[in-house]
Amino acid sequence: FGFAFVALAAGTLISWIGGLHRLPYLYWGVWIFPLLLLAMLKDGRRQGAPLTLGKVKTVVWNKTFLWFLFIVLVLSVTHRMNDSFLGLYLKDAGATDDMVGWAWAISAFSEIPAFIVMGRYVHRFHELAVLGFAALFYALRWFLIGMIDDPWLLLAVQAMHSVTFGMFWITSVHYLARIIDPELRAT
Repeated sequence: FGFAFVALAAGTLISWIGGLHRLPYLYWGVWIFPLLLLAMLKDGRRQGAPLTLGKVKTVVWNKTFLWFLFIVLVLSVTHRMNDSFLGLYLKDAGATDDMVGWAWAISAFSEIPAFIVMGRYVHRFHELAVLGFAALFYALRWFLIGMIDDPWLLLAVQAMHSVTFGMFWITSVHYLARIIDPELRAT
């Protein structure tokens, strides 16, 4: 919810500050406070057994885990490319700064129901099959974005984020929690 509301506010704020070319100033303004808070953090106590190279090797050389990482890499690269260029693509299609904020908000709001549904039902399916399904939806989403040049239709396509990212994220976390030993999960 927080990200969606910030996305909506950001579109309006970008319009108010004078456009995307002033976005670095907004970023610095937003990041100064967390950086100051970061300087006040202290290390917590170490809990559990120390991490050993042998434990890491058992995970890293697991073929299933390596295939999983490959799938995640492919999906993540396409997803991050969309994140990086969505605003520019929308602007090139004639969208306003407010519409760019709405595109991000639609994505964020649409993933909430997907997180709820997938969190309840992902255990009923094989995770790699669900990731394959998410990959197919990603391909359909990128195809539609590539074919559409109307900013309003592009906003509608952003709702597919629920199926693509929501399904991808919950399934990935569930899969890792199942195949990785508890002492290695945070690593």
